[in-house]
Amino acid sequence: MTHDEFRQQYEAYEWDPYSPLAVVLTTGNHVYIDLPEQAALADDELVITRRKNPRKPEHYRYADIAQLIPLSDLPADPGGVSYAEFDALMRELILREPFRPFVVELRNGERIEVTRRAPRSGRFMRAWSDVAGPLRIIEFHDIARIVTTAEVASA
Repeated sequence: MTHDEFRQQYEAYEWDPYSPLAVVLTTGNHVYIDLPEQAALADDELVITRRKNPRKPEHYRYADIAQLIPLSDLPADPGGVSYAEFDALMRELILREPFRPFVVELRNGERIEVTRRAPRSGRFMRAWSDVAGPLRIIEFHDIARIVTTAEVASA
């Protein structure tokens, strides 16, 4: 992709309300732009500066970028959930009144029972498996499926 092609796709994106973007690299890997202020379009590369590591911006040459796509349009990785599925389920499960526990099954086979409400941020969810357990931060593409307690009880 050229700088002009990238800029054209980037500027054509609907910014309100903002939803994360996926930068698909020619290697097939994905890089995410979570917030518009993270991205800077230099002459020869895309520069992404993350909040958690502002002193080490990520640099991606336009020639190494195959596509720019809204994250909600990106299909799921094999054996995982898409961002669109994750986003809809998290909104439903986290905001449900009263809160009901649910299970997150990771692609590595691990199961995490989410027993209390925890905030989510974009493509990440935070979860405690129990009150004393450590905080887990889980990215959507690491999830194989999300199971409600009703589904667990009927299985």
